[in-house]
Amino acid sequence: MTKLVLALALALSHATDIDAARKLIALDGAEQDLKNMRSQIVAGLYPVKPKIAPDAFAILKLAVETEFDEAKLFPRYEEVFLSSLSDDTIRECLKWYESPIGKKLSKLQAENTTGEKMAELRAFAAAIEKKPPARARLLKELDEAMRGSALFLDLDVNMSWGIMVGLMAFEPGGSSPERVAQARKRLADFRTKAAPEIRKKTFATYAFVYREATDDEIRKLIAFAKTPAGKKLIEASFLALNDTLQHASQDVGVDVGASYKPPEPKKKK
Repeated sequence: MTKLVLALALALSHATDIDAARKLIALDGAEQDLKNMRSQIVAGLYPVKPKIAPDAFAILKLAVETEFDEAKLFPRYEEVFLSSLSDDTIRECLKWYESPIGKKLSKLQAENTTGEKMAELRAFAAAIEKKPPARARLLKELDEAMRGSALFLDLDVNMSWGIMVGLMAFEPGGSSPERVAQARKRLADFRTKAAPEIRKKTFATYAFVYREATDDEIRKLIAFAKTPAGKKLIEASFLALNDTLQHASQDVGVDVGASYKPPEPKKKK
């Protein structure tokens, strides 16, 4: 009986209306995020370029471009997303996105998160760092409701872990308990140091994306994010993105580990 109940629960929590689910993925910004992912990660590689060998950088860049191609990312994202939401929840979420305010905010998100807008976003972020917007408290409330900076931090850490795991397979010592413990400590240190910067970037992103939205419209978005359907959507989007990016990151580590052979140390005369 227990197995029957579990099977029924899983069936009910799995979306069967594929078209509605895909529509929701497009409206909530996930599709745009996946399209931007490769270019953003490649851009993030260039600050470390002077610190590593040219051939190593070329291999890393190629691995990222290959594994973070949206054509590879989207099928996995969609699969996990579909397994995380019921059709009823998807319909509830679509009601919000198809409302006048939902449509406006979804359009603002789509227009302001393209690759072409990144330079404008950086300039905007620098400006509000000197003079915070009047609605700063409201935007922080939005970040808390959407769990934006908390989830982005988890994604960053988990992507780094994926790359480390992939690389370990090709390094001396492999994934021994000692090396795994060392990697986890590095990640814990990274999480502590990265958290303030990610909160700042997330705040700036919300301020930029919704700069043409009224305070009342942002409050309506916060209210939706706190509904049962909104909470489930945020969780499902995170689970799908986390799974997708962690697997892609691990594949990057595997690609680099398989392709790059560090130079032999010079023998002492």
